[in-house]
Formats: sequence, structure tokens, C-alpha cells
Amino acid sequence: VTKDKRFISQLAEQGARPYPGSSADMTRLMEKEGKRWGEVIEHARISLD
Repeated sequence: VTKDKRFISQLAEQGARPYPGSSADMTRLMEKEGKRWGEVIEHARISLD
């Protein structure tokens, strides 16, 4: 799927790009990004209320 030119074009239209890899790779990425953005949110004192 991540090599399909039509799919890649649709992602690009949305400002995204494919991230090929295994489900374990995606899990690591999500954990890393969750930690990163959690720290940003905490530092900026952002809340839902």
C-alpha cells in the first residue's frame, strides 16, 4: 500500500506521507510521539477545560 502512487498522492494532498514499517515500528513511533507531545502539553499547561 505504501508504494502505491495513487495512495501516496492522496496522502500528500492531506499533508501526510507514508511511514513504511512493521506494527512494532509504529508502536515505537506512537510511544515516542506520545511522550514528546505529552511533555509539550504539560509544559504549556494546556488543558481541556
